[in-house]
Amino acid sequence: MKKYILLMVLVGACELGAQSIKDLNFLIGDWKVNETILPGTDKSYTENGTRSCAYYLEDSFIRCESSTLSSKTGKHRSYTYLINYDKKEDCFWVTALSNDFPKHDKQQWFLDKKKTNSGHHSTQCLQ
Repeated sequence: MKKYILLMVLVGACELGAQSIKDLNFLIGDWKVNETILPGTDKSYTENGTRSCAYYLEDSFIRCESSTLSSKTGKHRSYTYLINYDKKEDCFWVTALSNDFPKHDKQQWFLDKKKTNSGHHSTQCLQ
C-alpha cells in the first residue's frame, strides 16, 4: 500500500510542472499582424493584416485565423494555425493551412519559460 501511495504522489508532482494548451493563453484575442517573410534574405518582404485567436474543440486547440496583404505582390492571403499540446512529445504542434499554398505545413513549437530579474516569468515560443 505504501508503494502505491508514493507512486501516486510522484506522478502528481510530475504533472504539476507539465505544460498545456493554456500556457499559450497570451495568443487569445485579436491582433494586428506585421510579419517579415524570409527575413535576412534578398527575398524578404512583409505581410500586414489581422489575426484572431480563440480556443477550439472544447479548449483542446487554439485556432488562429489571419488575413494579410503582401508588400511583395499586393495579394491578399488567408491562413489558419491549429495549435495543440502533445504530452508525449512535450511540445506544441502547429498545423498551418493557407488559401494560396496547396500543401499544409506542420511545425513543432517549444515553450520557453524564463524567470526574469524582477521575479516574473516571461514566455516565448520557439520553433
